[in-house]
Amino acid sequence: MKNTYLLLLLVITMSCGKYTDVSKLPKTIMTFKHPNRKYNPIVKGKVLEMSFQYTNEGDHPLVISEIQTSCNCTISDYTTRAIGKGQSGYINLHFDSFKNLGNVKQYVTIIANVENTLANTISFETRVISKPKKNTDYEEAYFKKHGIKVVSGWYIPTDG
Repeated sequence: MKNTYLLLLLVITMSCGKYTDVSKLPKTIMTFKHPNRKYNPIVKGKVLEMSFQYTNEGDHPLVISEIQTSCNCTISDYTTRAIGKGQSGYINLHFDSFKNLGNVKQYVTIIANVENTLANTISFETRVISKPKKNTDYEEAYFKKHGIKVVSGWYIPTDG
């Protein structure tokens, strides 16, 4: 019985070691190409996929310990190896809009061995719209509003 508790404690301890303690690593500089983004509206239920490129501008290897998203509707996938001086890596985000409607702004915190702080933040925003009952394009909506008929591909005003 004692061995079972010891084995359980060992498994829990090892699983907690998933993240590297970056506070003890030499500090470096992490820069992002376009860290704050705005995207076109998406239809509710669609997945918005994006990729953020970052570069190690410091003298020591860059190690990302953890990525925290402000909502569990955003899943992250990132370069897990250490990034050398002058090299780049990617953080890929997958935003699932099935629970959202309206304006959405998400923040993503990257915990790494960076100078002055242990975290950098990137963000993105979009507008989630409900699925229309009929797929009307902007041109068609404009013509309907202004009373223009479409006859065999030709647009004809209805008022004269």
